[in-house]
Amino acid sequence: MQHSAVPPVAEIPEQYKEHLLILEDDSNVADLLKLILEEQGYSAHIAYNAEQAKQLLKDDQYDILTLDLLLPGQSGIDFFRELRSMKQFQNIPVIVISSVSDKWMKDFYEDPLSVVDWLEKPVDKVRLGQAISLALEKKRRTARILHIEDDQDIKHIICSLLQNVAEVDVACDLAIAKEKLHQDYDLVILDLPLPDGSGETLLPVLQLRDIPVVIFSAKEIDSADMPHACAHFVKSKTSNLMLINKINSILKNKRR
Repeated sequence: MQHSAVPPVAEIPEQYKEHLLILEDDSNVADLLKLILEEQGYSAHIAYNAEQAKQLLKDDQYDILTLDLLLPGQSGIDFFRELRSMKQFQNIPVIVISSVSDKWMKDFYEDPLSVVDWLEKPVDKVRLGQAISLALEKKRRTARILHIEDDQDIKHIICSLLQNVAEVDVACDLAIAKEKLHQDYDLVILDLPLPDGSGETLLPVLQLRDIPVVIFSAKEIDSADMPHACAHFVKSKTSNLMLINKINSILKNKRR
């Protein structure tokens, strides 16, 4: 593994990019928003009305929705309230991008189902980027990872790599790990040789609790021997980017 606190700069594979849905009836504005988002490293689809948006939400998975309020047919506010009434979409972050009056903004914010941010047209690239970062930070903050590892340097590197992805808790041996596993975690990063035994003994517990496991160890293993782990990485052969991309992918799929 590369011993640096920051992952190397590289193009993020398409499947690991955060995916946004743009709900905007003006094609020029929609195309501009899509271009801005792609320049900032995201992927995006466009819906020009509420019905198209509902179909896209049904067919695909999105991390954030940008919402215009003045739409043909169903209004943006009515669409938003319908969206929030459906369990699978209650937590999708919404960024409103609209030119409606201050009265509409006031009424919207008085609704208990608020949005991440409200942006006026023409949209400011910096404000949009900040709103997206805030939305993603709120989503990621809820993710909790337990890193079971006795090497202090590796623990420090992993915490640094994942500081913007999730809250990372650590356990340096099996006894501490077993105690911490009374809590809820979204993922476990597991070393195998530990001071008081093998990390492999934790796999049945993790499988029973349906907690995804990434094995990250100096030991070479046969994937067939541990079929319940999501991934197996050898420390000396794994880059920071490989590890963080896999963890991001697992957490993203788990949120869905």
